[in-house]
Amino acid sequence: MRFRLFVICLFMLIPFGSLHASEFLQGSDCEISEEEVVNGTLYAICRTLTVAGEVRGDILGAAVNVTISGQVQGSTMIAAGKLEVSGEIAEDVIFFGGILHITSDATLKSPLSTVYSAALSTQIDARVPGNVGAIGYQLLIYGTVGGNVDFSGTTLRIAAPIGGDVTASVGDRQSNGVGELQTLIQLVDSDVTLQPPGLIVLPEGWIGGTLRYRSPSEGEILGHVTTIVYERVIPDTAAIASQQDIGGAIGEYLRQVLREFLTLAIIGVVVVTLAPRSINGPISIIRYRTLTSIGLGLLIFILSFPMVLISILLSLLIILIISLLGVEQITLIITLVMVAINFSGAVMFYFIALFFSRALVATAIGRAALSRVYRPKGRLTDSYIYLLAGAFLLSLVIALPYIGTVVTGAAAFLGLGALVLNRQRLPKRQPAATQGVRAGIGRRPEIPQLPPPLESPPGPGTERLPDGFNWWQ
Repeated sequence: MRFRLFVICLFMLIPFGSLHASEFLQGSDCEISEEEVVNGTLYAICRTLTVAGEVRGDILGAAVNVTISGQVQGSTMIAAGKLEVSGEIAEDVIFFGGILHITSDATLKSPLSTVYSAALSTQIDARVPGNVGAIGYQLLIYGTVGGNVDFSGTTLRIAAPIGGDVTASVGDRQSNGVGELQTLIQLVDSDVTLQPPGLIVLPEGWIGGTLRYRSPSEGEILGHVTTIVYERVIPDTAAIASQQDIGGAIGEYLRQVLREFLTLAIIGVVVVTLAPRSINGPISIIRYRTLTSIGLGLLIFILSFPMVLISILLSLLIILIISLLGVEQITLIITLVMVAINFSGAVMFYFIALFFSRALVATAIGRAALSRVYRPKGRLTDSYIYLLAGAFLLSLVIALPYIGTVVTGAAAFLGLGALVLNRQRLPKRQPAATQGVRAGIGRRPEIPQLPPPLESPPGPGTERLPDGFNWWQ
């Protein structure tokens, strides 16, 4: 539900009506100086974007680092590694990326100004008149929020008054394993520190409405909260481990094995039936280039998230440009086409990455496991046997607590990397002349047959040759 509301807010920024003017920036370092004024919407695709002047419209852009210290008469929708807002925003702040920091010098003018963020870290030090909606690792609220707060992630820290309700889903306060994420976020900004998981309302915090939160452990409530509704969440692995009935625990494990097996088997059978020969190359790479495939698959999976965001932003830019024509029917058609392309592309990629790749790994496992006990007959049934055996063995491990999650990710990355490596090593079609040269390497040259001579009287010295002798053969 939160994600759908987030997407709806994106499309609210699309100005399908008339636009007075606009400016498009692209390059390495883009800047709107203090003396500059942009009349209309500002579009930007840059490495760094600095807005110190005035934008009399919205800002729609993508960059590595964005700083807004000037005035924006509309909303901002930005995808970036880091966005720092210290200026004046008339309407909403919408952000995708790594770090969002709304400093204490920032001003959100509208009584309904809202902040929507999908980021690893979101920190709000200024007053937000409207609502705050965020997904990511942490949300740190040090400025007053006039409306509601909706958060889904790991860490929620409240140290300021909130006029409405707070709805949150957070992590376990007993866990403090943030070392890997801290290393990752320092690549973007070394000054940002990730807080331990869980919910904490500091003494400065004040919630005028109801606090509803879900977590494996209770939060630390030091400030004033009118009403608290806490729902304890027990992870699936912990639920299995805490069952006193051994038979029930085994039954749950077997049900998980069956679900994983059916998923891998159904997808694998479809692939083997439609393209039986296409899986041989990736399976060979899985066997002989395992570590390379895992590393490449992990890298591609990580890069897929910013690529999806960039694709969405480019689609929005196209829609905005088409909307300048003033033809609503064409704009609507282009919008539907872009939504269909982005949705279908993302679904196809993540289906291949999360399901199809694991089916390939299952087939490779089955082939390796049965290599000494099963003699292939060179028919399509061999692939089915390898697939079903490997899917069963892989499902036994995936259904295990803790280790199953690691194996699931490793199998997905391994299969995805093998698919990409196999795509890169496909032989290119050679020109006819080159094929002829390659075909002749290592072969004994054929002696050309000479044509028979024209009829002529026998020459001297041929009277004593045996009958039927032809020199041209």
